[in-house]
Order: sequence, then structure tokens, then C-alpha cells
Amino acid sequence: MLSSHVDLGSAGDAEEQRSVAVRRIMGEPDPGLDRILRLAAATFGTPMAAIVLANAESVWLHAALNLDAVTVPRIGSFCDAVVRSDAPLVVGDAWRDHRFAGHPLVTGAPGIRFLAGVPLVSADGHPLGAFCVIDREPRAFSEEQAAQLAELSGVASDRLAMHGAARAGALAAGFTRAAEYAFMAIDHDGIVVFVNPACEMLYGYASGEMLGRSMDCIIPEPFREAHKAGLARIAAGGPSKLANRSIEVTALRRDGTTFPIEFSLSIWRDGARTGIGAVMRDISAWRERDARLVQLAHHDALTGLANRVLFNERLATALASDIPTTVMLLDLDGFKEVNDSLGHGTGDALLQAVAIRLCACAEADGMVARLGGDEFAVLLPRTADPLRAGAFAASVLEAFREPLQVSGHTFHVGLSIGGALAAAGTDRVAPDELVADADLALYQSKRDGRRCFRLFTPSIAVP
Repeated sequence: MLSSHVDLGSAGDAEEQRSVAVRRIMGEPDPGLDRILRLAAATFGTPMAAIVLANAESVWLHAALNLDAVTVPRIGSFCDAVVRSDAPLVVGDAWRDHRFAGHPLVTGAPGIRFLAGVPLVSADGHPLGAFCVIDREPRAFSEEQAAQLAELSGVASDRLAMHGAARAGALAAGFTRAAEYAFMAIDHDGIVVFVNPACEMLYGYASGEMLGRSMDCIIPEPFREAHKAGLARIAAGGPSKLANRSIEVTALRRDGTTFPIEFSLSIWRDGARTGIGAVMRDISAWRERDARLVQLAHHDALTGLANRVLFNERLATALASDIPTTVMLLDLDGFKEVNDSLGHGTGDALLQAVAIRLCACAEADGMVARLGGDEFAVLLPRTADPLRAGAFAASVLEAFREPLQVSGHTFHVGLSIGGALAAAGTDRVAPDELVADADLALYQSKRDGRRCFRLFTPSIAVP
């Protein structure tokens, strides 16, 4: 007896794998199946022929000759008997076969009396359904005819697989054409063999213009040798450190400008040939957003000056490097009265004007920061000279003798300044300790009448 071997494995796993195989070929049937069905009907002299697919619950006609579309429960069906068997199913007279005598397709339309079916098997050995020839009259069917039917079933199975692959390929091609991300594939020589429209738009090329070019067309010149070395290693069968990872690199547009991209690399081998594909997207907006976030995290939103976080980071770096450092704290005299009498809008405008004038006073390598409210700070790196600190404070106090014109008001701004020094080569001082010393000196300048500068000395710390 002719047999068709189907490895079912464990029932649950086999059924899941079989269902997956069926789903791959579902969809609009291949018109070429009609010719195979007509050939089968003519070969065996039957009026009807069908390709039947089965899932876990149902069976249905995927393609049929002289049969109306129908879906019936899988249990008890002709197709289920074929799927579960490793041999052809021949039902000479369904009326006399206890398995099928009461089946709706026997007792009702189309009135099946004869059916011969063989399994439709996928390329990986999973039964998809049955290939059947059908008659309304009982008849015999020889082993030789069953073998011929199995051959036709194999042709139909191959056709189903090719149609499924073609449909999947068409869907994939449609996806890559419509995708927002850029797709590119190169061969083992680094020649572009495929791009989608998003890729051409990303790099500024016309349709088809990238095909046949070297991958160098998107790689900035300083990085080309490294890319070529990596490609040669992959082409020789070696591993890639970039495969299956998301990497950020700099890319080159057709107009010569560069921009950051994120890409993910895939590698496949077909015999001796190697293919490399990449999915890419422009991350310029991400980089700009990150830069804005860094700006917001380290700068005062009102004045644009460095904030307390950035000031403390720079101070800590200087002290950790044993660089002589001067810290000055500055406080506006009478600022609360401005807010109370003229409103916070005018107060904010005054703070912005003060920030501009402080920056004009600062040395090139100095940092001006707003620590909060009306409190400002200045960091003078590479100096712990009290004379230089005093000279800088005097220049600031002199600059603020000139009134500020803000929101239609004239302000004579008074500043109190306190400073502290950390010389190199002495016992390390913690950043918060140095700021605390400057704060004590600031308090002393306020006690001494405001609009003046005081430098921290140990005697200030004594109550």
C-alpha cells in the first residue's frame, strides 16, 4: 500500500506547527491550482476535485472544481481522516461506510458517494489538508491510481508553497516600500543591491540612483577604511560585532552633509554568497532633543546661566583635579521689595538684566551661575589669589553703580559679595565646604553694610 509519511511528533506541538504551516498558505488561492484540479478530474474521470485545508476546528475548500465553497467541522470529516493518516483515504461508497454515512456532505449537497484523498504536505513535513477527487456515484480506486493522485498532490503542495512565498515576498516588498525606516541591502563586495524609497529620501538620491553604487556613498570618508575592513571580515565568513544590535553612527548625504543615524545590521549567507542588510533612521531630532534636555538640566530657564547642578559639577571637577579655585556668591540687595511692589514679571526681567551685566564682567574662563532666587555665583578657576579675587569683586561692584533700565523702571542695584579660596597643594576641601565658606563671607558683607565684598577668613567662622 502506498504511504505518505507525516511526522506528527507530540500531538500538541505537531498541531501547532501544522497550524502555522497552514496559515502560511492561506489567502487568495493560486489560479494555477485550477489547472491541477482539472487535470486530476480528467485523469480519474471524476466530476469533482478539491484542495481542502484544515485548522484545529474546521476544514474548508481552498480550491475546487464543480464544488461550492463550504466549511465544516474538522472532527468526522474526510479531510481529518486524511490528515491523521499516513496513507491515502479511499471511500468507495460513503453510504456504506459507517465513518461517513451520516456526514452532511454525504446526506446533503453535493451528495458525495466516492472520495479518494491524499495528504497535502508542506516542505517541512506538516500535513496541510487533503487533495481529493470526488464523485456522486460509488466507484473503485486502485493503488496505482492512488499513487498518481499522490503525485498530483505533491505538485499542488509545491504550488501552494511557491504561491505563499511569492505572496509573502510581495507583502515584504510592499512593506519596505511603504516603511518609514530606510532599508538597504549590499552584496559581499559592498555594492548596493536594494533600497526602499525611504532610504533614497533619507540620503537625498533619486529613485534607482543608489543601486549599483558602493556603500561608500553613505559613509563619511574618515570611516570608510574601517567599514571596508569590517565588510571584508564578514565576506570571509568572520563574525560582525555590529550584527543584531542598534548602533548610532554618522552618515553621509548625497549633498555632502553628515547626520546621525541609528541602524541595525543583519547578515545572511546563501551558499558562498553573503548578503548584508541594514534598517536605518535619522536620529537628528533625538540628538537635538537630548541636547535640549542637557541644556535644561544644567542651565537656569530664566537667565540661561549655568544652574546650581552645573556649577557644583564644575567646582567638584576643579577641586578633584587640585586646581586652584575661587568661588564667589552674590546677592541682590532689596530684591524682595521689587517683587512685592512691581510684581514677579518685573522681578524676573531685572534678574535677566543682572545676569547679562554679570556675564560682561566675568573673565573668559570664569563661570557665572544662578543658584536660585536672587542668588548668583561666580567660579574663577586656576586662581586662588586674594588680590585677584578682590579686583574682580571691585569690577563687579563698579559695574553695578550704573543703574539698570528694566520694564520702564530705573533700578540702582546693590550687590553683596562673599568669596572663598581653595589653593592647590593644600588639604583638599570639599565643594560644599568651599561654598559654605563663601556663604559666610557673603553674610559678613551684608552685616558690614552691603554693596561690598568680603573674603572668607577663619575669623569669620567664629561666632
